[in-house]
Amino acid sequence: MGTTCEEVRKELQVYRTRTGMDLHQIADGTGFAHRTLIQFASGCRCGDGEFTAAALRQFMDSHPWEPPDLPGHLYETAATREMDDLIAYCRKGRWATLYGPAGAQKSFLLEYRAAEAAREAEPGLVWIPIPGRMTPAAILRCIGKAVAAPYAQSGDGLRQSIIYTIKARRSTLVMALDEMDLIEKDIDTLETVRRLGDLLRGKLGMIVAGNEQILSLFNPRKGRYFE
Repeated sequence: MGTTCEEVRKELQVYRTRTGMDLHQIADGTGFAHRTLIQFASGCRCGDGEFTAAALRQFMDSHPWEPPDLPGHLYETAATREMDDLIAYCRKGRWATLYGPAGAQKSFLLEYRAAEAAREAEPGLVWIPIPGRMTPAAILRCIGKAVAAPYAQSGDGLRQSIIYTIKARRSTLVMALDEMDLIEKDIDTLETVRRLGDLLRGKLGMIVAGNEQILSLFNPRKGRYFE
């Protein structure tokens, strides 16, 4: 099968998102100048594009993105069965909250099911752990990487890339945002998540997980506009 520049350009965008590698690292691995890869990735017509495309595909094939390992052994309990039912509910494009006491295996089950799904041709579940307070741009980067949306530098570009990627799927995606209570004060970030969910209604199911604070995450806030 032949190699076209446009095909490889799209593959490169997804590869960078999945692996987190930047063009400097890929340039070091392929022997190309960084500027050459910038021009190729941006669609500029310069040099031997087909040669560059073939070399990039060979590099990506020999350094593939590996799906995450299963985090351990999952023991089925009444709680895990209820959480699996919740995931099934969200596969219909619905939203849900998941909270409970420490030790209930909330995060473990979400991580485990997402690691299983990552081995599918079109993963049906992605798990996004929230590390702490986040800006809108930061959470869009996390979501973009999780759904393998083509790389974009600007926040608006990344949002559109995420929307396009999810809309192009054959099946509904479930996105599990874990430890969401950590961004309870980040109104703009919460609005970014809510807006993304609204724009992808029917194509994106969402699980908001964390402690009991998540029950009031999307409530109106005094003194701040929050739709």
